[in-house]
Amino acid sequence: MSRTRMAFAIGILVLFVVIGGIVILSTRGGGGKPITFDVTVSGATTMSPSTLNAHHNDTVTINVKSDTDGEVHLHLYDITFERGPVRP
Repeated sequence: MSRTRMAFAIGILVLFVVIGGIVILSTRGGGGKPITFDVTVSGATTMSPSTLNAHHNDTVTINVKSDTDGEVHLHLYDITFERGPVRP
């Protein structure tokens, strides 16, 4: 095998290893951390922020403030919470 072909083959191998490493490191879960979301519900129709994201094994705390009485539903999970009394 000529030196040019050998250099080319080594270059391709190094490129493959680098790209593979980047893909593997970028897809790591990063879960297992405590996360707190402060959510505000307005008019029982609008939530801010509108989307909450967490990773697998994260411990999630959601603090909800609302200007109306009612239930809070956590979609994609079968959990319903009653809103408590408003504190001054």
